[in-house]
Amino acid sequence: MNRRGFKKQIKTDFQWLIDLGYEYSSVERNIKFTKTFNNDDYILEMFWAEYNHYMISVKCSKKLYQIEKVIKEHTGYYDSTVWKRLSKIKIPDEFSSIVDDIYNLEHFNISEYFEIALFSKAIEFLYKQHIMLFFEQYQSVEDIMTYLSKTEIDKHCEFIGNNHDSMILRKLVIMKQTNYNGFDDLYESYSKFLYQKVKVENLEIYLNEFYDLKKLESYFLT
Repeated sequence: MNRRGFKKQIKTDFQWLIDLGYEYSSVERNIKFTKTFNNDDYILEMFWAEYNHYMISVKCSKKLYQIEKVIKEHTGYYDSTVWKRLSKIKIPDEFSSIVDDIYNLEHFNISEYFEIALFSKAIEFLYKQHIMLFFEQYQSVEDIMTYLSKTEIDKHCEFIGNNHDSMILRKLVIMKQTNYNGFDDLYESYSKFLYQKVKVENLEIYLNEFYDLKKLESYFLT
């Protein structure tokens, strides 16, 4: 089973997603099905490691235009607002041949082309039981802020998009748009943290975060 053949079979066996209005795209070891509705993007994504079989992880994510347009206007990035990895989920016995543990899903193992049809059925099950619920739960910036306010901070990285190290930047946009009373404290502490790392300690790893925050300074302070 080669990568080109694998992707071709995925597109064939996941026709049900295309019929629901999702568009297929792929880059290297990554496949996305994306649907746009009311300017928001709904995404189902697969990424994998290639051994003597394909070990596939799956996640869903959503781009809320109201949030991401602000970040894009200032930084050029247009990434996912929230995401959920489809793991630690119990799935039916019929999919036991392509997972290690039906009671604690981590990834799927595909060795042969014919197994992709079963993989598609497993994702359809997850779509109906989990993915649709995730998409429906977070319809607005207020929905996201409600989740953040009720969830421990160390869990936020498993929910808020962090491409280009933008998780805290994204949280600040969410907080500002909802007039959340923790905005000022987070903005001040994050600014001081990045200043210390870049200007005092000369750590280049924080440069992009430092300048991205500067790019949104006028937005945050008005």
